Amino acid sequence: HLKLLDKNENNKNFAQQLFKNKSQIPIIVFSENLCHAADAFKINAYNFLHIPLCEELLFTILEEFFSSFLSAPLILSDGFENVCINCNEILYLEADNKHCCIHLINQSLYCNKTMARVFEALPQGQFLKISRSFIVNSDYITRFCSEYIILTNGEVLYPSRHFYKNFKVNYTALKTPIIP
Repeated sequence: HLKLLDKNENNKNFAQQLFKNKSQIPIIVFSENLCHAADAFKINAYNFLHIPLCEELLFTILEEFFSSFLSAPLILSDGFENVCINCNEILYLEADNKHCCIHLINQSLYCNKTMARVFEALPQGQFLKISRSFIVNSDYITRFCSEYIILTNGEVLYPSRHFYKNFKVNYTALKTPIIP
């Protein structure tokens, strides 16, 4: 969905109403006023861009947006039926011997594929390995240190010392904003 607002509409109220109604429509805020950046975070906007726009930054953000929101669903089979999963709803993967538990926002699913096989099918860069047993969706991380990773739903995962350094480098590179 895409909604373009002209100058006669109250953009801030429209965005606040979407947020209040828990709409899943991503919002990118464009403004000449840097004070609106704080408002963008209050409504959980996907991003904030300052006008005049840096063309390189705009294309980088749009590419990131389309790759994360328009990714193909992950289709898994348990032998009896096929299940379609939106990759953006996956919080993390958990290895369970030769099977994988996929923890989603509202439920958990077991599949008879290994965690490595499921990981191969996920969008590149969005999911990061934190231990032999866990792969986490970087979009749901709120805080982390060498001892724990806290997700937006409050769950705590524990990275291994072996994987932590690589995780930190990749996460920082992925989430650090480009400043023109």
